[in-house]
Amino acid sequence: MSLVLPMPAGGNNLLITENDLGRGFSIDGGNAKKSQVFIFEKEQIKSTFAKTDSNNLTLIRDNESLKSALDVGGELSLSYGLISGKAIGNYIDTKTSNNERMTFLYTRRIIDKIVELDCQAKPSNDISNVTSVDSLKSVYGLFYISKIEYGATLDLKITLESSNTDIMNQIKSELSGSISIGALSLLIESSSSEIKVTSSVLAGGCKPINKTDIQNFDDTMGVIYSFEVDPERLVPVRMEISPIPSRATQLFTLDPIDLSYYKNKLSSIGSFYWEFQQMITQLNDFSQLILPLLSDEDLSIYVQSLYSKVVQQVASLKKTQNSLIELVQNSMKTILDSEIPYTEATFSEIKANVQQLIGSTFTETYKGRWIGPSIGGIPTYKGTYKYKDGSKYEGLCLKGKRHGNGKLTYGNGNVYKLKTIDGIWENDKVSFPSTVTYEEGKVEEILDSKSAAILRKYLDEKRILDSVQVRNLSTTDEFIFKYIVKVDSIEDEEFQSFFKQAIKSIDDRKRYYFMLLGMTGTGKTTMVEFFLNILTGQVHDPQPQRAIELENKGVGQSKTKGVCRYEIEYYSCNTWMFGITLVDTPGFADSGGIDKDRQHIKSILSAVGKLERIDSVSYVVNGALTRKTLEPLRVLCNVFSILPNEAFQCVSTIITFCDNTNQAGGVRNVLNEMLDGIKDKPAIFIDNPWSQHLKNKFKEIYGKDDSSTSSLLGVDNTEELQKKMEAKTLVVQNFFLNRITSKTSFKPEGMKILNDLKDEILEKLRGLAITVSSLCTITRLLNDLTDTNIQSLITQSESITMDKWLKDRGFALKGDKPQCKIMGKEPWPGNVYSTVCYAPECLKEVCHKGCSINFTPIKGDNIFKGCAAFRGNTNCQECPSQCSYEQHIHVKYKLEWIENDKVLELYYSIKNGALDAIKKTEEYDIQAKELKKTYSKQLSEFSKLKTKFKDLSVLGDMHIILYSTKDTYKQYMDIAQQANDTDRASNIKKIIDELESFIKALKTTEEDESKFEEQFDQVKTRSKEKSSIHIWKMLM
Repeated sequence: MSLVLPMPAGGNNLLITENDLGRGFSIDGGNAKKSQVFIFEKEQIKSTFAKTDSNNLTLIRDNESLKSALDVGGELSLSYGLISGKAIGNYIDTKTSNNERMTFLYTRRIIDKIVELDCQAKPSNDISNVTSVDSLKSVYGLFYISKIEYGATLDLKITLESSNTDIMNQIKSELSGSISIGALSLLIESSSSEIKVTSSVLAGGCKPINKTDIQNFDDTMGVIYSFEVDPERLVPVRMEISPIPSRATQLFTLDPIDLSYYKNKLSSIGSFYWEFQQMITQLNDFSQLILPLLSDEDLSIYVQSLYSKVVQQVASLKKTQNSLIELVQNSMKTILDSEIPYTEATFSEIKANVQQLIGSTFTETYKGRWIGPSIGGIPTYKGTYKYKDGSKYEGLCLKGKRHGNGKLTYGNGNVYKLKTIDGIWENDKVSFPSTVTYEEGKVEEILDSKSAAILRKYLDEKRILDSVQVRNLSTTDEFIFKYIVKVDSIEDEEFQSFFKQAIKSIDDRKRYYFMLLGMTGTGKTTMVEFFLNILTGQVHDPQPQRAIELENKGVGQSKTKGVCRYEIEYYSCNTWMFGITLVDTPGFADSGGIDKDRQHIKSILSAVGKLERIDSVSYVVNGALTRKTLEPLRVLCNVFSILPNEAFQCVSTIITFCDNTNQAGGVRNVLNEMLDGIKDKPAIFIDNPWSQHLKNKFKEIYGKDDSSTSSLLGVDNTEELQKKMEAKTLVVQNFFLNRITSKTSFKPEGMKILNDLKDEILEKLRGLAITVSSLCTITRLLNDLTDTNIQSLITQSESITMDKWLKDRGFALKGDKPQCKIMGKEPWPGNVYSTVCYAPECLKEVCHKGCSINFTPIKGDNIFKGCAAFRGNTNCQECPSQCSYEQHIHVKYKLEWIENDKVLELYYSIKNGALDAIKKTEEYDIQAKELKKTYSKQLSEFSKLKTKFKDLSVLGDMHIILYSTKDTYKQYMDIAQQANDTDRASNIKKIIDELESFIKALKTTEEDESKFEEQFDQVKTRSKEKSSIHIWKMLM
């Protein structure tokens, strides 16, 4: 299949003549004309004189439209680029079409003569001697010139320029379909006073054209009308090249598929080469345009980096071209086997960078659309900035900011009530001299730094008020604060970068739920406030953000009364983009105690239950944590025992009051001792600068009067706080992006399920504790009814008194009831300890209140001989029976008496003989069986629940939960005693007793059940056997 190669107007770069018919031709660059394939003989040349005339008008929007206008592309792209690189510079410059400029290319081709080689022409003798395809390709190419069309060519570039964009848009609209030079002429004629027309001419094969630099459209039309073929000056207009046929050489028997693939690859390389050549031409033209500005004192700062970047880009593109040429000059096999070093994606990126560099296309930024030169997406030099809020800036930019002379036109209904600011700008801020025009028509001149500063302050305040709006949507059931963030109004590059990365990462979720949990006093709420300033783009001018109506005032109390949701909604171009919800929770372990913590858990579960999911849980911990202590352990239990296992992948740690890597690492290690694996989770450590910022109304302020601070020595770092906030912003943003990109989440319903499960386990433990206690009592009574005991007791029953019986068992008869002394729950007033007698028959409740000798909780210690109650004796002088020191002990709580009727029942049974004792034994047996059956059922139910809880919860170890809770209550009881709060201490003592019974019951559940049964069965069997022997003896 033959290929047609159009020749550029204005020159015959290949020096094609009629004598070139039959010559070899290469389409892969380098020297296109090769050796003679067919012998040139006059009789083999066919000439015809069929005249054709064609013209076309194309609006040049980009390189593709130019290629279409010149009819260049496909497999001949590379050849055309190599042989016509200079020629295309006549068509391309930096003045591509935009809203104020349009470039058209008018082409006309008249064919006057066609010369064609006869298909029966004889091959040259030398071609038959070629021994390889690569040699053939090198000497002859793979094609030969089979036809040449001669005539005249005209290429007319027409540029229209006007500041009236309405007229330009109308012309574009009118010419949206097929474009003709006549239609364009009529449109220009109707608006000629507002349109500047320039034209340049390239022509060949025609009669001389007098005008080549045209300044109006009439002259342009005059050139078109005067264009006429000159038979004496004909030039090649097109030529046709055909594949070398197999009759020319037997060697040329390529696989059609390989040949097709080879040609397609050359086509792609040629297309790339063409595009790179055009880029180089554009860049060179642009560099020449800005070169004079380098010596301009005022403008050089705008173009220094730009010019340097253009030079670098040209060098890079030339290097790219060379690599393409090197590839096509390889053997055919190498070309077939090699990959083109540039993909369409890579090329598109390079092309976009070049176009943005010279300003031939727009650059999208977080502010809007910049039409002008840019370096790496950052606007520079002069151009037009169309902002997302509807305003427009025309003028100079430096490093992406308005800088130098320029005019900012505000959109209708703007919050500033301004129409325009025209004058000098400095780093996006208005400077002087400038002219400000207000919407109502007022004009203000800014002539000095003071008036410029006042205007800047006014603009900043209005911008901040407009960029973030806060709404309180709280109800009686929940606290919700919504932040409406107008992203386009925030002039903070770090925030804009964060916004772009976040919106890419969130994908289809569109909302991210972030919950913070931790102890009171860790700075959690203040950290949330810092986060809010960062996430709403206000870190450069931070504002108080916390919900003051939720603040507790008491020392040691959680500052947050209840769960609070901060919903941040991001809007761009008046469209909601996505949202981030921060859930701030009350701090655990405040002065309200465990009961308060339970209330907090209840409120947390109620609040998060309304969320569709939770994406991140951050545990907030104080950087002062250096060892495993009770309160952090208990809080950790509270928090992580109600988190389902799948939530652990969403866990992170925020370490407050910490600016040291080693310190933060130590905290993570301590936490890992309490909860294995947490140190491997993401963490951020930060000494929150907002906590001491001047604008933070809730910071601790000491010494409000001048006199109290006059004697203070030190370095005030107030001015550094704002700098620290800005420096730490990136760290916080990256932390949030890390959690967002993790794409982990869990359903909050699991938290309530686990909390309910934990409550159910405690209820089961309570029942187990009662059953175990009853079993222990029955077991002790059965031990009393062994044969030896019964025989001995019956023998003694005639002489033993009730008082002696009760005394031997630790009881005394008090009010006709058997009672024994135990340590009660009410502490001695004044938080003292006292000496008491534990002799069962002694009815004295206290022997020496507030004893001063060393506290001794060991019964019968020699130290009691020194107690004031003994007055130097070995027997207590306060006890009615002067009991021995061996019966005395120190206690912190008052003694109480408890009744036990079963002890008396057993006494009467023994007194009435063996039969009653055995009867009582059988009753105890029945009770023991029922209790054991109950215990087995309870144990089975409890074990299932415990296993389930352990499997489902992040921290499901009931041992740790119960022990940490019990030890915490002990601390609370000590505090209550020190404060002489006897009622609170008494209530706490009851809770501790219950927790100890839970722990005891828990221990029994972990013992081998068969061992427990064996122990119980031995007691029961021994009792039955020996009682039976005794009955037999009595009957005998």
